[in-house]
Amino acid sequence: MAKDIERELTPSEALERANLALEQGPLAQMGITIQTPEEVQLRMAQQLIDATTVDDLLAENGTAGWGEYEGRSLLIREVSFAPSTKKGGIGFYAVVSARDVETNEPLLLTSGSENVVLQVAKLRHMGKLDVPVKLVSNTTGEGNTVHRLVKGDVGDQAPY
Repeated sequence: MAKDIERELTPSEALERANLALEQGPLAQMGITIQTPEEVQLRMAQQLIDATTVDDLLAENGTAGWGEYEGRSLLIREVSFAPSTKKGGIGFYAVVSARDVETNEPLLLTSGSENVVLQVAKLRHMGKLDVPVKLVSNTTGEGNTVHRLVKGDVGDQAPY
């Protein structure tokens, strides 16, 4: 018996799957849209055009998995969603522009955790992105890791 070889989805397959997941999933009523790769590139170019300081213009704009900042209080500035080319999961992931409450460092984070995606989508839908959040993780009895956002600390940093 031949084994199926897992491959990543093409960008068009990923976008189709993500949009189908949105239509049928719990985010459908929140007005969430999935960005195409072209929209992501345009947004990144616009961030450079909108830069008002040398630091903003020359900032590292790579993304990091949110897990790298687990337990840190963050203020979310903006949330968008992109299709995932990985098989399984919910079909898309959150791209979160945030700021570390303690260091004021600007961050661009990603998460494909269904809990986190639903929570940031709901915060955006409620107009509550200015609430500080922290990522926490728990391990289930089966050894799976479950991520969730909890309320973070405000610290000395004022929201945007």
